[in-house]
Amino acid sequence: MAFSICRPLVAALALIATAPAALCAEMHEPKISILIPVYNGESTLSVAMDSAINQTLRDIEIICVDDKSTDRSLEILKKYAAADGRIRVLENDKNLGTLAVRIGALLASRGSYVLWLDCDDELMVTIGEKALAVAEHSGADVVLFPLEKKTVGKALESPVYWMLRLKPFQGTRDGGELIQLLAEGKITWNLWNKLWDGNMCRAAAAQMAPFAEGRRIVVGDDLILFWTAAKRARSYALCPTVGYRYYAGGESFSAKLDPIVFSRLYVGNISAIAKKIFSEELDPAAQLKFELVLRRGEDDLFGHIVSMPLRDGASAFYSYLRAFPPRQRGAILGAMWRKHGDWCHSALALASQSQSAE
Repeated sequence: MAFSICRPLVAALALIATAPAALCAEMHEPKISILIPVYNGESTLSVAMDSAINQTLRDIEIICVDDKSTDRSLEILKKYAAADGRIRVLENDKNLGTLAVRIGALLASRGSYVLWLDCDDELMVTIGEKALAVAEHSGADVVLFPLEKKTVGKALESPVYWMLRLKPFQGTRDGGELIQLLAEGKITWNLWNKLWDGNMCRAAAAQMAPFAEGRRIVVGDDLILFWTAAKRARSYALCPTVGYRYYAGGESFSAKLDPIVFSRLYVGNISAIAKKIFSEELDPAAQLKFELVLRRGEDDLFGHIVSMPLRDGASAFYSYLRAFPPRQRGAILGAMWRKHGDWCHSALALASQSQSAE
């Protein structure tokens, strides 16, 4: 079954949200919706799809949204859908970016819970069953689980990012504490190593739909939806089972981005969240948490920048710095200097040489 998303985004997402309910009013609501954004993933898509359809939990639906791929991705998806009635394929008439795709997938879903899967990664086949058992036993809105990382090619992420490990935060906690754990670097904002309450996520998607109108967001979309959903969470728990295999530096869109473009998109998205979504909602304590989240992201970005050729890295950092108001630049520059002082000395020397040449 395919749905078009070529009209203005809010109207189109409303259509996607209502059409399945109208067409399938008598259908059983699955325990879990596995949501798969797809763009030019033909070389990895079969591995991802196989990991979804082979889940030991059979009471699932699999919703794939093709974001106007230019390769054989859509053809592959349709073949899987023809062979398995649990699969629905949504087609975009034009490329809208990952955030719009995620919102569309959420609003089309019917599952009690939601699992995310990128088209270049894979789920462990027991994770749906095991994470669901934890959710139903604990009543948690969010169930966190560890992941396994494999590096393919050259990844943008720095090793510091992947040293963060999930810890067994069990029991009843609220969404504010989820955000606090994110700010402290004890969890990550990725969507795909968590089982989410479906209604909670659909409410977050409905809130985000007007924000996504006209914005082609392909970097930082995880953070936007994590924040919007997590602040609704009443409780969370940990499933100790490794549930996701992440291929760093593979076919993901961000792995192919020019680092300077990557830094601009990353900062632009975070700034947009702060200004457009949370400026009226956040109290001073929550604003501080948000700034801590940004600092954690800097560890990852700075690690990548200093691994580039010096001239390119200096240009990327300069671009990153200029995305912030002047009052914040000093703190960011200080953070970079503390973490990578030798690199900063070299970058300043390079800048001085360039000025002398002019």
